[in-house]
Amino acid sequence: MEDVKKELVECKLISVPKGGKDVRTFNKEFAQTLAQSIKTEGMHNAIVLRPDPEKPGHYLVIQGRHRLYSVSRVLKEQFIEAKIVDIDEKQAEFASLSENLWRNPLTKGQHSIALKRWWEYYSKLNPNAKDRTAAARQAKMKSKIEEVLCHNGATKRTQGPDQSKKAIKRQPSDFTKQVAAATGMSERTAERELRVAKAFTEEQLEALDQMLVGAIDRETIARIKDDSERGEIINLIVYGMDVHGALKQVLGGRAPGRSNQSCEAAAAAAQAKGESDTELSDDQWLETYCGDKIKLLKDPAKYKVDALLFRWVLEARTTFRGKVKTKAKLVKANKVYGLFFGVLNRLIAVSHPKDWPLCGSCVGKGHDDAGQSCKTCYGGGYQLKTEDY
Repeated sequence: MEDVKKELVECKLISVPKGGKDVRTFNKEFAQTLAQSIKTEGMHNAIVLRPDPEKPGHYLVIQGRHRLYSVSRVLKEQFIEAKIVDIDEKQAEFASLSENLWRNPLTKGQHSIALKRWWEYYSKLNPNAKDRTAAARQAKMKSKIEEVLCHNGATKRTQGPDQSKKAIKRQPSDFTKQVAAATGMSERTAERELRVAKAFTEEQLEALDQMLVGAIDRETIARIKDDSERGEIINLIVYGMDVHGALKQVLGGRAPGRSNQSCEAAAAAAQAKGESDTELSDDQWLETYCGDKIKLLKDPAKYKVDALLFRWVLEARTTFRGKVKTKAKLVKANKVYGLFFGVLNRLIAVSHPKDWPLCGSCVGKGHDDAGQSCKTCYGGGYQLKTEDY
């Protein structure tokens, strides 16, 4: 799309395609904030459209729903800069999914459904694409067969089991690299999230979302190889049983041996370690994960310091969060809070810096019209955002 020529299109000729709520999300507050940035600095990236096959001369949005709303509905502009590409509905959905995964505040279930659909579409376009998980299983099986044959003297072993695994791990799939590049995840995180998404049907992902099953528990269930056992566990959760109880009832002695809390804390620490992207320098990490937000701030100095601090303490905070969030949930459910709960809740619930919104008072400038430091954000131009845990 980079080589497509930009042109001005009349806003009234553009429509947003109807789609499921599972992958198309819209945040009106973000669009209104974005409008102020566009008014001040202009629109950095043109929206992407395709011709509407049912209305000649009209267009459908592929990427840029928030930008279109900001320009047409908030700023009341007649025209918007756009790139027009001639692709079909499936290709448009593919392009839209990649942007949704990066920009939109999807729930865990919506994110997994989008990723699952992206993989299914990619597989159809690339029938020779290798599923890294399947390849790993095949390599493991081949290694076991070689071991048995070698033991019986039928053949000579040429490669150890660990060597074949390591060779695969050093070569992430092209799809994993594409997801990582589009979303800002590390390749390791993208591979893990794809594995979880592919383990469930869309209906199961929606059910896990409705029952507020967290990412760590989803990954635990996804590791179960038997489809019928996974389905039975999800059914029990839907009927009101907690995840640990459902695992125990279906798997019996094969259920995770440690307490649910300690398992979750350990898994959360591993997840945080994977997402910290230690191979990136601080500047590279900021550009990869926070580059879009930095561009919106008049003076991003304070934001950069806070974002890097978030990175440096991520693993420790995630481990701590895994250990205390159960108790915090109980206090939250009772709706009787103290000052300490407020501090604790803010610490364990703060979201990633890329999701921190611009300050609603100064809209990223850090000061008011008189040049005085903004009293809401103390001159930073941004505010923190919390998420459910």
